[in-house]
Amino acid sequence: MPDQISDDVAVLLEPLAIAIHSLDRVAPPPGTGAVVLGAGPIGLTHTLLLARGGISPLIVTDPLEYRLQVARELGATHTLNPRRDNVTEAVMDLLMAFKASAPRRKGLDVLMIRRANRTLGRALARTLHEKLPLSRLATHHWPMEKSAEAFTVAAEYRDGIVKGIINP
Repeated sequence: MPDQISDDVAVLLEPLAIAIHSLDRVAPPPGTGAVVLGAGPIGLTHTLLLARGGISPLIVTDPLEYRLQVARELGATHTLNPRRDNVTEAVMDLLMAFKASAPRRKGLDVLMIRRANRTLGRALARTLHEKLPLSRLATHHWPMEKSAEAFTVAAEYRDGIVKGIINP
């Protein structure tokens, strides 16, 4: 890693690379709306890139309010908590009553993406060039001897965790 890349940012290049690959596949034009379901590291890197790409409205859902706050900081125009909000109704309203029949008639595709597909180098280049605020997602750090505690906090989504890092 180049010296300008902190260890925290290096850890977050992988979720960013996944977001880059998926947005390569989807290629949403600026000015269109998008919904990100989940505000973990992968959802938040999608949010960051979509916002920088001029996507609006940009709706992010998550049951954890602190993660919705991070999504707003990264550019989400609307955040919805499925424990509080009727997500389906809100998304339909924000996206002008989007109905499944329109994509079916137009023959739109559903894409399934689960990896970065050789986009890690591009993630690094974008991070350096655009100064992406990936370190904002690294919310917790533990020494190796506290690994069990780290896994417990992460599994229970405690203490405002977005991405926890165990340092050697």
